[in-house]
Amino acid sequence: MLLSQGGPCLTKKLSIRLVAGVWSLATFLFVQAFCSVLFTYVVAPVNHPLINSIYDVIERDDISIERVSI
Repeated sequence: MLLSQGGPCLTKKLSIRLVAGVWSLATFLFVQAFCSVLFTYVVAPVNHPLINSIYDVIERDDISIERVSI
C-alpha cells in the first residue's frame, strides 16, 4: 500500500487524523502566504511619493505643471 510506506499508523482515531490534517493544511497555507508576501517585498520597488504637501510642488524643479485649455 502506497500510503503506509512511512510506517504503520498505530492509532485509528479519526480525531487525531483530522487534527493532523488540519494542522498540515494550515501550515502549508501560512508558508505559502509568507513566501508570496516575501517575494512581493523583494520584487516590487518601494516608490516614495513625489510630494508630501502642496508646497513641495512649488519647491521642486523636476515637477512641472502644465495648463490644459479646453
